[in-house]
Amino acid sequence: MRVNVLLCWTSVAEGGPPREVSQFMTYRTCQNVVLIGSFFLLLNMLLLPPLVEKWGVGDRVERLPQLNTPTVAAGTVVNVWTYKKTGLYYCPDSKFYGKVKPGVYMTQEKALERGYRPAGQNPCR
Repeated sequence: MRVNVLLCWTSVAEGGPPREVSQFMTYRTCQNVVLIGSFFLLLNMLLLPPLVEKWGVGDRVERLPQLNTPTVAAGTVVNVWTYKKTGLYYCPDSKFYGKVKPGVYMTQEKALERGYRPAGQNPCR
């Protein structure tokens, strides 16, 4: 049935008779399916935006709680190795520190600001 509706939709859109005549769907039925589908699409386009504004879905994003990003104590300045491909950084005691390329040395605070995450899921000490 789905194939028949698809063939119906393309044949009516092209302005010609259906390519494959089915025992369940005549050309008039194809036209009705396209007409009703178009009506539902138009109804959706006209009524959905006011409902979205009414429900306040756009404001909901601003009301979501902020994710806790790891922070570094002010007295702790640690140089870390950031790996650009994965967005992770490695602490000096890691076996990957300075080894995986391409990467850059930077402070842990700067790495967190730029969106890098600790490879061990815990900030360096």
